[in-house]
Amino acid sequence: MAKDTRKTHANLYLYVSKKELDKTLDSFYTHINTPMTALEFYSYISPLVSIIKDGHNYIHPSNNLTEYYNKNALFFPFHVSYLDKRLLIDMNLSTDTTINVGAEILSINGIDADTIMNELLKKNAKRWL
Repeated sequence: MAKDTRKTHANLYLYVSKKELDKTLDSFYTHINTPMTALEFYSYISPLVSIIKDGHNYIHPSNNLTEYYNKNALFFPFHVSYLDKRLLIDMNLSTDTTINVGAEILSINGIDADTIMNELLKKNAKRWL
């Protein structure tokens, strides 16, 4: 069973009210009511980072999941931030050392970064309403 973040995170309510975050976390726990794959669980809990609003938090997939996706080229190999409508790499998880932290992603597979982010933000907003 997942560890309750409220018991282990220092200053959890620094950037979001206790009432709002407790409601969100309770909703997360309540909706974990069927078995999930590691990828489904990772996808489900990843938005917690943006909800907590603390830039020092990261949620990474398990080592086994990361290894599987790295071997099968199905894993997006960067941790990114979306700042001032710019998609920036803040962690390069790929083996390509020519890609630097701070590089801006302009498009992925011919789709501009703005379109990608708008779609992702729209989907996540619907998920938590």
